[in-house]
Amino acid sequence: MVTPIDRSSLQLAPTPIKVVNRRNKLNVTDFNENNLLEPRNDLQEEVSPFPAELLYHGEYHNDLPIIEHEREKRSSKLSANFLTEHINAEQRRLVVVFMIRLGIHCRYPSYIVYQSVKLFDAIMDKISVETMFIQLAALASLWIALKKQENFDKIPTATDIVALAKDLYIGREDLLKAYERKILRILDFNITFADAFSLFTHHLVSCKRYIDVPNETTTFLYNCGGYLIDVTLLDEQFCRTSVNLIVRTAMELVLGLVLDLTADNATPRWLFWRGLLFAAIPRPIDSSGLSYYSRHAIADSEDWITSQSKPTLEIPKISSLLFHLVY
Repeated sequence: MVTPIDRSSLQLAPTPIKVVNRRNKLNVTDFNENNLLEPRNDLQEEVSPFPAELLYHGEYHNDLPIIEHEREKRSSKLSANFLTEHINAEQRRLVVVFMIRLGIHCRYPSYIVYQSVKLFDAIMDKISVETMFIQLAALASLWIALKKQENFDKIPTATDIVALAKDLYIGREDLLKAYERKILRILDFNITFADAFSLFTHHLVSCKRYIDVPNETTTFLYNCGGYLIDVTLLDEQFCRTSVNLIVRTAMELVLGLVLDLTADNATPRWLFWRGLLFAAIPRPIDSSGLSYYSRHAIADSEDWITSQSKPTLEIPKISSLLFHLVY
């Protein structure tokens, strides 16, 4: 898998941009003949150190877990033959590394790369693709995700997309468009998957109401959580894991690693953060009489998370390109 990164080193990361809200505060008495002729210099600037991702869905904050749960239920599910017929685990891992590197090189948001990988997994589970065109299927998946979620002026052309694979598909924009149509047709336009980043943001904002930490720490928690979500894309074991479970585990792990800086490891401090999450997250009741989060906490968390006395992070060898998030 080759990308433009192979030709030159990455540029320095851009300076983080702060969200600036400017309000012009005017009084009714200001509107007279004299004042209207004078320029105004009383613009007040309110700077938020939070990433924009922590601010954009505030109006429907409590509804977001339900929305993402519905998206996950309606999304295309992987079959039992995934990674055994049309693509193997090593091929998939190489493609995911390629897509993550593209996201870094082109500075695409992580949630778009995440949706691209999910879309690629879904289509590779359903159709057979010649080895030389697997990378093209990944590019088509990325293109679809960009068209669906990126601003119109930032959507690359077909020529720009095929150029991301260096000279492998130069001049074959028609193939890219053909794969785009094939993906949409095979999946019947069911190309939306639960957004792990929105769900993580919801959990973080919910917990922020109960913990007294600087805004810079909140931003650091957000970036750490985003990294852990990116890491799960590299391991095929997470392909079928519930987004809710992945996000809650990432949230608990980040809170534990960043905020539980204590020498006494005898007390399972992560239990406190789990209780905080349960208290902060709304739990809709379903037909069984149990909330969605309660059912999955019993069915999944008890087996996968609470089997250990405390959360641990297994540090992998860099050469293996495998990262494991282990409880």
